[in-house]
Amino acid sequence: MKVQVAKLDSGPAAPAVRPVGANAPAEEPSGLGGWREIEKLLASAGIDVPGLMAKFNAAPPALGGPFYAIDPRTRGADQVPMENLQRMLKTLPFDAPLETFKVESPFGHRRDPFNGKRAMHSGLDFVAPFRTPVFNTAPGTVVYAGGKGDYGRVVEIDHGHGIMTRYAHLHRTSVVKGQRLTSRVQVGQLGSSGRSSGPHLHYEILVNGVPQDPQRFLEAGRNAVKAISATK
Repeated sequence: MKVQVAKLDSGPAAPAVRPVGANAPAEEPSGLGGWREIEKLLASAGIDVPGLMAKFNAAPPALGGPFYAIDPRTRGADQVPMENLQRMLKTLPFDAPLETFKVESPFGHRRDPFNGKRAMHSGLDFVAPFRTPVFNTAPGTVVYAGGKGDYGRVVEIDHGHGIMTRYAHLHRTSVVKGQRLTSRVQVGQLGSSGRSSGPHLHYEILVNGVPQDPQRFLEAGRNAVKAISATK
């Protein structure tokens, strides 16, 4: 199975604004397309995109009127500062929880590994060697660290904006409830605690309590990298 690694080192380049519905150029830059894919993902996951952008001053300061999309192709006096978008994107779980891994079981319906019945799998199962370091995928606050039934040893992190990540079946946790984390802090070691058939990490992303497909967030991280490269 293909090894996948997702990294987010920075955000899209400095954008200006363009009305949606204005005549598009014959060839749309890949940077703009990458940002639009990120917008679509966040909106479809139930994230308040306008509110999130406003919090980081990553949207034009206008009230009412038509919707304006961010266009990283142009640089002018009225542009949104690039560093604002970078800071905003770095608050979102676009990174991977392991340095190197294989995806053993995707998000969605599958046959339960114990009873063979159809069931909903609410995250991604990452396979890596036993006791591999597990990292948080965005800054946030630890809201739970310890045993939790079938999840085994688990760490849950609140990233704000209604987003929470969960890291389950850990061999050991290395953070405590209430701890504030920056990016890429080790939160535990990959294990096989709880209802697990072997060493792996079960990773979840929840938005307003609803499980989302983590693979889409990993892809959004790659889109962000492409958007940055296309606008340099």
